[in-house]
Amino acid sequence: MVLTKYYTFAKVDILQKLMYIWNELFSGIFITIILFIFFHIWTTIFAGKEVVQGFTLVQIMWYFALAEIGVIAIGEWIDQVGEEVRTGTLATFLLKPMNYVGAKFAVYMGTALYKLLILGLFAFSIVYSLVGSINFSAEHIIFTFVTFILANILNFVLTMCMGLMAFWFEDVSALYWMYQKSIFVMGGLLAPLDVYPIWFREIVQYLPFSFITYAPAKLFAQFNADMAIVTIAGQLVWIAFGVMALYFIYRRGIKQVVIHGG
Repeated sequence: MVLTKYYTFAKVDILQKLMYIWNELFSGIFITIILFIFFHIWTTIFAGKEVVQGFTLVQIMWYFALAEIGVIAIGEWIDQVGEEVRTGTLATFLLKPMNYVGAKFAVYMGTALYKLLILGLFAFSIVYSLVGSINFSAEHIIFTFVTFILANILNFVLTMCMGLMAFWFEDVSALYWMYQKSIFVMGGLLAPLDVYPIWFREIVQYLPFSFITYAPAKLFAQFNADMAIVTIAGQLVWIAFGVMALYFIYRRGIKQVVIHGG
């Protein structure tokens, strides 16, 4: 019964987005352009080579397909949380029989799955037309989907922590900017971590950024059962740490609601 309320939040948000589904056309065009550019860059890198840092051209393009979908599915919603904290809108949730963080999580995950479906059509179509397919299996698809979901849960927890920092900071957009750029570099969005120096890779592969983009995308491109287990374990560990931090920040923060928004 309790979960039904949160499901309704996600359902309403998705139905609203479906009314303006053509808005996703721009995101689809954007991801198509990005993948087309990456294709030509990596075609040059692969000139005369079949494998570069353990990837074939086919594998690295499918890697970028999922990585780009994952980042765009994440979206930028931290400003909304910050605004609700600063204006005191969050206080209205405290009067309702539901948790503010839970409601945000329901909407966030609904949006992520919606974008995965819509943007996946663009990304997978363009990559397939450029380099063809890779071998898929039921196990491959299931594990990749699980890591994609866990990656979004981890991202939600971390960004929600940053958004709720608005209880103490007037503008949290700078925090998100640094977080986003960390995902670009240390999360393997610009290039797989395999192309970086070994000392750098040994450090960043254990950070949460790599479990949001790099690990799920590499698992998708080069499926391995052992890699899947390690990826899921790493994601769960960081989610656990993130949830504890989020609980602490939220419990301390709601005491500031009267001060910030009355």
